[in-house]
Amino acid sequence: MTKTKTKKSGRSTPFYRQPWVILTLIIIVIAVVVTCIFVTKTPDPETDNPDQSNTNSPDSQPDPNSNSDKDDPEDKTPEPDDKVVQFEGEDPNQLDELTGSVTYRGVNEGMLIISTMINQYLTKEGTCELSLIDENGQSKYKTTVPAIADVTSSVCQTFNIPTVTLNPGKYQINIRISSDQKTGTITDEVEL
Repeated sequence: MTKTKTKKSGRSTPFYRQPWVILTLIIIVIAVVVTCIFVTKTPDPETDNPDQSNTNSPDSQPDPNSNSDKDDPEDKTPEPDDKVVQFEGEDPNQLDELTGSVTYRGVNEGMLIISTMINQYLTKEGTCELSLIDENGQSKYKTTVPAIADVTSSVCQTFNIPTVTLNPGKYQINIRISSDQKTGTITDEVEL
């Protein structure tokens, strides 16, 4: 039996068919999938909180003879007549009164500028009545501007108050908002 030599073809294997390229691509795909699974895994609060004791253990059962839960003022549920405080996630449009805050107060070129935000969306025109009260409780300046509806909240038109009419000192800002058969008051302070 004689060996015959085979002639090697002039073509080489394309780059993307090289075994090391294919192996590298498979490793990259696996790494990306594992990373995605690791990043999107939601933590389990029962297993991720080491401070929380096992509630099924007999040692963690509350003592039935303990009076710690009775008459605790912190555990008091609000009575129907109590004023409800707004919490995060609560819809401010469902409140019985208008709420808001002063977002800017400062002096610029001889004008006291006060900007406000109303937490509720107003469906019709309203008014914002501003009163500046000095340290002695005297009302020193009053003005009224329209309340303007915005997409998710509303604003009072910016108050521009000439500072020449005011003495230096601390002033309480009271803004009474009225619209949609609701009223509310925003309070703050400013020092000139």
